[in-house]
Amino acid sequence: VVILMSDTHKPLPLPNKASALHFTALSATVNAYYACKHGYDFLFVRLSEPGCAHPRFGRRHPSYCKLPAVAAAFNRWPIVAFIDSDSWFVPGVAPSIDSLIGSSRTATPPSLHLAWDWPYSNGPNCGLMIWRNSTRAMRLLATWWHLDPGPFALEHDYEQRTMHWAIVHLERFRGEVETLRIAPLAPHGT
Repeated sequence: VVILMSDTHKPLPLPNKASALHFTALSATVNAYYACKHGYDFLFVRLSEPGCAHPRFGRRHPSYCKLPAVAAAFNRWPIVAFIDSDSWFVPGVAPSIDSLIGSSRTATPPSLHLAWDWPYSNGPNCGLMIWRNSTRAMRLLATWWHLDPGPFALEHDYEQRTMHWAIVHLERFRGEVETLRIAPLAPHGT
């Protein structure tokens, strides 16, 4: 298992402010601790540009860059847990990845487990994505990356909008995506 994060900021203290940490540094530290505690690898990908580009559809928000990062991680790890840089596994409380995805109720487990977007919607939240590396997962990931997001490539809610309004409605991915009943946000968005 690898815990994967990406951001345009370095996970280090702010320049010229030895006591000030950017939230990315704090979340990376907490998530690295979670990974170590559970015996997982930890990988932080620093994006060199503020976003990434699709060869046909052009510039995309940095949030979209998690998709090629997951694809690259599939070269090494069977389970890839991507967590946004403004998110963290609560120390001492967060269960293991195995506990989060549990044993599937179906013969073929889902390729992708997502957090729940409550209280904003009843759909998935892409701030936590747990992938099982497989041919099916690669097909899902490639389809998601190659869908035209229209004007939302650079507008909130970026890749999550494509998941909500396209991927979960495609018949070929029925049963491939599971929304976990874990909310990624504290009550009232704090």
